[in-house]
Parts: sequence; structure tokens; C-alpha cells
Amino acid sequence: MGLLSEPLQAKLLKVLEERSVRRLGATRDEHVDVWILTATNEDLRAAIQRRRFREDLYHRLAVLSLTLPPLRQRAGDVLTLAEHFLSRACADYGMPPKTLTADARAALLAYAWPGNVRELGNLMERVALLSSESQVRAGALGLPDLASASAAVAASASSLDDAVRDRVVDVLQQTSWNISRTAALLGISRNTLRARIEKYGLRQGETPAASTPPPPRRPEPRRARPAPPPAEPSPLEPPRPALGTTSSPTPLRWERRRVTLLRATRSKCSSTRSGASRDGSRAGAPPASSPPSVSIRPRTRRAEPRTPRWRS
Repeated sequence: MGLLSEPLQAKLLKVLEERSVRRLGATRDEHVDVWILTATNEDLRAAIQRRRFREDLYHRLAVLSLTLPPLRQRAGDVLTLAEHFLSRACADYGMPPKTLTADARAALLAYAWPGNVRELGNLMERVALLSSESQVRAGALGLPDLASASAAVAASASSLDDAVRDRVVDVLQQTSWNISRTAALLGISRNTLRARIEKYGLRQGETPAASTPPPPRRPEPRRARPAPPPAEPSPLEPPRPALGTTSSPTPLRWERRRVTLLRATRSKCSSTRSGASRDGSRAGAPPASSPPSVSIRPRTRRAEPRTPRWRS
């Protein structure tokens, strides 16, 4: 009930006030006469103060309220429920019955049970499946010692900075001082991790313990930047001679090439009159002359060597 959104809270309040509902896709309301049972693990009065739950809806529902205490406040019910869940799990899986030893009972009573009855039922089912002995000991339960762990953290971490420092040192030791993996496990960037290592003065091989703040850093003197080396000449470009010096002459290079020449000769052909009369031309007309013929014969000569151009 404490997780209902505001639109759903308004609809539920309307149902309680009018005692009618409208089905999905219907066009008219229908009268209903029902009892409503609600449950929540939140404090509705505190939710009303934080404007997360409607106060008028709370007064419509809180006609008869029952408060169930958590399992950690019912120490007498822990052992009864544990034995019930253990015997039921053994019967469901067809296994021989098992019992709890004295140290296992003490561990069950010392545990805080944040998951309440569901956590206890799952624990007994797991023990019935994994434990091969007929008597279940405290080691088979696998319950963490929350009281001792919280006391150790409170004793070692006297301040927030000490807790952050111990956490950073612990993760660094797990990853063998791998900066990238440590930053990923802590959920921070590598630059932030380096800044915290420098802030707390951490060194490799150090154990997580409260220590004095690191000494202030001394400003390091600035070092002069070395002059850049002279640029090497590119292999594609020829080296340039220095000013005031003469370069040695480049050796001559001869190349063999072929040159083709064309010679044209023109010859005249005479036409006879018989040919002209055969063509039906009139007597006395000038004889027709045929076009001159041209014959071309290529001739190849070997070219003389030429002087190559100078490159500067």
C-alpha cells in the first residue's frame, strides 16, 4: 500500500467513497460491496508528513490496524519457526529429519534477521539441502556476525576520512594496486583515485589503519625544457648547400631515344584523251587530270645525345 502512486491512490479513494467501480472498456459504474485488507512495511504516518501518501486515504483505510513486530523483536519465535521450516523442507525433499545443535540455536538468536520470516525459511531450506549431517551446527548456517563486524568498523573508522582511507587501501590491496580496477570497483575515476592516494599518503604494502595526515607537498622547482633537436632532412629532398659554398657539379647522364622522320614525295600522272572520250566528254574539252599520289616512307634516325638540365 505504501508504494501506490498518487493517481492510484486517488482512484482507490474514489472507490471507497462511492463504493462503485467501472470495468475496463465499460461505459457505466457498478456497485460493489467488499472488504479491503492492506499491508505495508512502511510507516504511513511518516509518509504522510513527507507528502508521499494521502492523509484522507489513510483515515479511510485505518479502521482496524494491526502492527506485526519484526522477527528480531520476537526471539522466542525464531527457534520455533526454524524447527518448523527445517522439518518441512526435509519432508518436501524426502530427506531424513535434522535437528539444530546448541551453538546453531545461539547463532539463530544472535542474528538480526533483516529479511524476517522469509530469510529464515530460505536459510532452513538451504541447510536441509546442503548439510549432510543429521545435526546442524552453527558453521553450516553461514550467518555473518553482524554485531562484531559493525563494532570493528566503528572502532577502526573514527571519522569519515579514516573510513574512506581504509576503504581505498582495502580495495587497492585486493587488486594488487591496479589503478584501473580499483577505480572501477570504487565507482570513481582514475584521476580521483590518484588524488585520494596522494591526499592520504598511501604507499604500496600499507595496511588499512588510522594514520596521521600526510605532510604538505613541497613545490618542485621547474625544470627547463630541453631544446628540440634539429630537424633531419627528408630523404625525398636533396640536401641544400650552405650559404657561401659552391656545390659540386652533377654528373652527366645519357639517355638513348629513337626519333622517327617522315619523307613525302609528289608525282604527276598524265591522262589520255581516249579515256576522256570514253567518259563522254566533248571534243576540245581539256583532258581530266587524276589527283596526285603521295607516298610516305618512315625513316628512323638515331638522335644525338642531349645535355640534361641542371637542377638547383
